[in-house]
Amino acid sequence: MRVAVKTLKADTSKDLRLAVAERAAQEGYLGASFFFSRNGHAELQNPALVFPTLGYRLAAFNPRLQEHIASAIVSDPNIESKDLPSQLDTLVVSPLQQTPPPTQPILVVLDALDECQEQGTKELLRLLLSEVPKIPFTFKVLITSRPESHIQSIFHHADNYQGVILHDVESSIIKSDIRLYFQTSLASIPAHLVHPSPKTWVRPEDIELLVERAEKLFVIAAGLRRFIFDETVNDPRSQLNTLLRREEHSGMKLTID
Repeated sequence: MRVAVKTLKADTSKDLRLAVAERAAQEGYLGASFFFSRNGHAELQNPALVFPTLGYRLAAFNPRLQEHIASAIVSDPNIESKDLPSQLDTLVVSPLQQTPPPTQPILVVLDALDECQEQGTKELLRLLLSEVPKIPFTFKVLITSRPESHIQSIFHHADNYQGVILHDVESSIIKSDIRLYFQTSLASIPAHLVHPSPKTWVRPEDIELLVERAEKLFVIAAGLRRFIFDETVNDPRSQLNTLLRREEHSGMKLTID
């Protein structure tokens, strides 16, 4: 499936977006993202800005793709003011069709779609469901949203997407995903240090304590990872020990090297 939809409670959208986008960026396959919001600038609710934003960020992500997007803009300098189908085709689909397949998938994240203006949301979804499959390599779109009726109505009649109600996922599955997030993200830290530590610097029992500390919320997991790899400190083992000492003081037993 090229389009994945995660239906979320009000307090889980940021959790998923932070963890998925951060990991995709770290591993080099986050092509672009757009985060809708009713708070702040009106532009963050405007569906007419989605495809120009994605095109701009995809151009920054891939130099070969940048050439085709730049050429498209030169040919049609008013593309940002045109309708959504023209924007999607000119700035995203056609350039991707002309670009050699990348060595790994490209992921686009659209977060909190329910905070987009309702008038354009349905057209945005219909276009993604119909046009994304035309891209000739692995290009995936992750959409997060609350289960609003006008959004669900589009997917009710579609069969080319994968939908997950995140807050219905079993606790064990969420913990397993968070555990994998810690295992992969912490294992990559030594490569970014001036004086690399062994890849096994994090013990399995450390991972389990971090999983419990995250409380099944990806936003907490992502925050813990950022605290551990604080570039201003540049001492992840010390940062991790600080977290673990806090757990010990709160009543959890742990021996720290």
